Amino acid sequence: LRQILAMGTTGARRLSAAQSGLANKSEVGILQRELAKKKKIKPLRKLFAEIPTALQALKPCMLMSPLSVSTFLKPGSLSFDLVVFDEASQIPTQEAIPSILRSKQVVVAGDTNQLPPTSFFSASVIFEDDGDEDESQETLEPLESLLDDCVAIYPVFDRAHLRWHY
Repeated sequence: LRQILAMGTTGARRLSAAQSGLANKSEVGILQRELAKKKKIKPLRKLFAEIPTALQALKPCMLMSPLSVSTFLKPGSLSFDLVVFDEASQIPTQEAIPSILRSKQVVVAGDTNQLPPTSFFSASVIFEDDGDEDESQETLEPLESLLDDCVAIYPVFDRAHLRWHY
């Protein structure tokens, strides 16, 4: 019971730690001042970098796309206990890496029968090969999605199958 109570009060302890210091210089003071402003509001990336303890105390669970993590969270300012990628067959690996680097554990969920990430808006450049290279050398093509990359390195990621789907 004590462990459960201790876990339940973790956020409150983090928030009180964020309040320490001068009232206007503490993380909570910075957040309160920004919430009261009507003009010249700080960009979220800068604000989140200034209040990491208060942010995680107030929002211990965040729902963000991989691109939002890169856009709004400065590298090194926050870390996650767990990052969950749902529909990973539709996420390009390069977009997921910043979230993975900020986490202690990663769960990748997806279905290989789903559509891969769309490349409709991506520019493509096709180079014609003259055939001068040695044909015996294998060229490695990048995989399409985060799910494909995780399946390809199977010993690193344990696979599990769902008994039911929502």
